[in-house]
Amino acid sequence: MQSFNLYYRFLYMVYGMKYAFGIYASDIIYCTMPLYHSAGGIVGVGQVLIGGTTMAVRKKFSARGFWDDCVKFNATVGTLQTVNLKLISNWKWIESVLIF
Repeated sequence: MQSFNLYYRFLYMVYGMKYAFGIYASDIIYCTMPLYHSAGGIVGVGQVLIGGTTMAVRKKFSARGFWDDCVKFNATVGTLQTVNLKLISNWKWIESVLIF
């Protein structure tokens, strides 16, 4: 029964992200998070399995190459966390604006 509940909890989160952020089958998701992480699993793999989107994954995250990768993969959706945003920008206000 517990695995049944975990499965439905995963589905609710995947569909919640899909409809909250407007992720469509035509989108390409650039996943910077490990696939075992909730952001990588729900926004990345979950959208591929449930929504039919395409996912691009790099072997190791590079803050310097982030935007180049987005252009290279033609990404329309990206998975980022606050730590990664700190790496790719010098904005001091980013922590107060984005709450994860």
